[in-house]
Amino acid sequence: MTIVVIIFLVLPFTISRAQDYHFSQYSSTPLAINPAYAGTYGGTHRIILNYKDQWKAFGAPYKTYAFSYDFVLFKDKWDNMTLAGGLLLTQDEAGYTNFRNTNVSLTAASMIKLNDHHAASAGLQGGFAQRSIDLTEATTDNQFDNGTYSSTNNLGETNSFGSQSNGDFTAGVSWMFTKNTKNRFAEDQIKARIGIALYHLNRPPQEFYDLNDSRLYSKFSINGEGYIGLKGSRLGLVPSFLFANQGPTKEILVGSMFRYRIKEGGITKGLPQEAGVAIGGYARFGDAFIPAFTLEIANFVLGISYDVNMSDLKTSTGGQGGLEVSLKFVNPNPFIRAKTSTLL
Repeated sequence: MTIVVIIFLVLPFTISRAQDYHFSQYSSTPLAINPAYAGTYGGTHRIILNYKDQWKAFGAPYKTYAFSYDFVLFKDKWDNMTLAGGLLLTQDEAGYTNFRNTNVSLTAASMIKLNDHHAASAGLQGGFAQRSIDLTEATTDNQFDNGTYSSTNNLGETNSFGSQSNGDFTAGVSWMFTKNTKNRFAEDQIKARIGIALYHLNRPPQEFYDLNDSRLYSKFSINGEGYIGLKGSRLGLVPSFLFANQGPTKEILVGSMFRYRIKEGGITKGLPQEAGVAIGGYARFGDAFIPAFTLEIANFVLGISYDVNMSDLKTSTGGQGGLEVSLKFVNPNPFIRAKTSTLL
């Protein structure tokens, strides 16, 4: 195997062993952040789509997709407890070898109301992951004759790199605080939550070759987010943070969004008028600055962000990081039911 194949096989493989895929809009990937977040929102059904591409400067962008759906049971029947379930689908594609990691997971969670302001939840997630490599776009020195490249020459690679599958399990807990007012739009409402999750409890194997210690590192994460309405205005502050540790790697994200309610409540031609817009940014320590924008219209939230690379890698990337887009749908309309922002 030549150096070209080694780079594009081992690099994404090493990254995948050390650290999972990640989204900068982590608040828009609740089931991927913590299974205890299933069902903890102002509605009974939630669907979220996520897409991210990054490292376009290298010619082979890394692309990550996610789909999640979660639902709540007995929300209107039980006073102090709810049950929730969910489905999470993710796929990560990396480099010229199309190193692909596909995950399918089911989530079960329960939330208990402790009193008028506090609640706690716990969740479990289990599923399977499949990894594969496609060498059709890879090149080796076997394909060069006297310095001239020919795609018809054999790669010279004897390993078939067949797909590998394994089970994967995650557990999490969270605590939530809410202080409501009688105001219709709850400008002075305060909400907060913090969650702890442990991923890859079974440390699934990751080998394509027969390597020593080829199991995926377990991961620990803690994250928190809040909503602080500014009394007497339409403004709200939405701060958040994320810390994750997986083997030798760490990820720290902190930031805030400033939200503004741009329409009064009401019905026009059968359509709810409630809407909000938020702008802000996050910092991933040692890596990137991430400006972000969200638009809320009734049941929908659109999020757009961009990773501006600030690490030493910026000399190669020109500061290019990754575009990320999320689209969330919550039913019933969370403005009417929860009387608050749909961002949390």
